[in-house]
Amino acid sequence: MWKYSGKSIYFKKTQVDIDTTSRIQALGGTIVKLADRGAAIDIIVFATEEERALHNKTLDRVVTRQEAKGRVVRFLPLTELEESMGLDMTLPFALWSQLPNFDPWSGKEIHPTRYNDTKVEES
Repeated sequence: MWKYSGKSIYFKKTQVDIDTTSRIQALGGTIVKLADRGAAIDIIVFATEEERALHNKTLDRVVTRQEAKGRVVRFLPLTELEESMGLDMTLPFALWSQLPNFDPWSGKEIHPTRYNDTKVEES
């Protein structure tokens, strides 16, 4: 089981591609937005330290409210989250922006991915 399975993840000033969103959901995580009233945030993901340092009044209020209730909110770099999900850019076809459904050299059907299930960090 993925170590962040069952956690609510908020992305701070970070755009998330559809592959990452799908992978988080497949591993049992939930992506939340600040507009989701009453949604708890367990992990705040940021891409750069500058993004982490940016203040957002709404996010600050949500975090303060949760911490007052004894809930711990963790900050996590995007690269660390991706590594925990098994991101492996050495896989064949991982760097293609438009992925075909077949291997162009052999013609065999494939389902290319950037994620390696054997590298998922377990809890």
